[in-house]
Amino acid sequence: MNPSLVLAAIVSTLAPTPAPSPTPSAPPVARTFRFLRHEHYFEDLNGFGTRMTDRMTISAPLGPLGAVVTRALIAPYQRRLLKRRTAHIKCLAEARNRT
Repeated sequence: MNPSLVLAAIVSTLAPTPAPSPTPSAPPVARTFRFLRHEHYFEDLNGFGTRMTDRMTISAPLGPLGAVVTRALIAPYQRRLLKRRTAHIKCLAEARNRT
């Protein structure tokens, strides 16, 4: 069995905006992965902003070989991608609140 790899959650504090309670925003999706789930959680910081947690869980096909490839190649790439996307979302949210 190929265990899922849960990428570290990336948390950023966005400019003050109303936020819903923490709930997943995206259903599981499968493409080239055996399993892929990308979730966004939003938490209101009592008027001091909104915390967004971006979490991705992936499992590759091909058993142990897929697990090795996932940990060595796919996970580092996905972490970088999530960090860039989180920084971009934060920038957009802060720019919106400045205008």
